[in-house]
Amino acid sequence: MYRIVISLLYLIIFSCAKDSSIKENRSMKVIPIPDKDYIYEMRTYNSHPDKLRDLENRFRNHTNSLFIKHGMNPVGYWTIIEGDNKENTLFYIIAHSDRSAAKESWSTFIADPEWKKVYKESRKNGPLVSKIKSEFMQATDYSPIK
Repeated sequence: MYRIVISLLYLIIFSCAKDSSIKENRSMKVIPIPDKDYIYEMRTYNSHPDKLRDLENRFRNHTNSLFIKHGMNPVGYWTIIEGDNKENTLFYIIAHSDRSAAKESWSTFIADPEWKKVYKESRKNGPLVSKIKSEFMQATDYSPIK
């Protein structure tokens, strides 16, 4: 697990150093990647068996735009390509200006009627997620993202 976390952090640092904006795709707006004193929240979702693709579709089609709507800045999303958890694990990192902004963003996100509808619809064939882990991080003073 430690190697996965370190690998994710390297990916973020080097991708942010090269490019100052998230690439536009069909489901995400272009927003600046935060720097300086922002905090980063790394979340790990373990899905129920055979539910990872459904979880990814929910993020792709709904959650991303709702994060942006509520002031969260998606940095990136990753799945595991090798190992025991490759069939059920999604990692992502979002940036917040500070911990109180993170708390406020999550509060308004959870209360959003659109999220409630999407969440309910996505669970019609059973829950997607079995476990969520959240960790807040800050960039070091020697990080290229600073």
